[in-house]
Amino acid sequence: MNGKKGFRRRKLRVLLKALLVFVFCFLMMYIIVSLSVSDSHFIRFMSAGFFIGLLPAASLFVIYVVRKCKEIDHEAHYEAVKNQKSKIHNGLSECQSCGNRQVAEAAKNCHICGTAFSNRMV
Repeated sequence: MNGKKGFRRRKLRVLLKALLVFVFCFLMMYIIVSLSVSDSHFIRFMSAGFFIGLLPAASLFVIYVVRKCKEIDHEAHYEAVKNQKSKIHNGLSECQSCGNRQVAEAAKNCHICGTAFSNRMV
């Protein structure tokens, strides 16, 4: 799965998983609330504990989804610039694939990793 479509599909898959987890949590919440209609103090205590425990779990899950989407964005950026070199100083360039900072500006490929550079420079 390369290209923009592949990254979009991965993001969509992560967001769909997040949605499914939240739907599951709300179904569980509905079941527990419907059970707490009775006069049992234990079930009311259990439902309150579930709601209190759901808040940190939901916030951690949101953080996970945001980090996963950022990871996919970083991977897309790397795929876009991995066959390029960027100018640094004194007529030298840096290979974006391996990080070699001793690449001559006129070089066609990196002598460390062997990446063939495209014509564009970052």
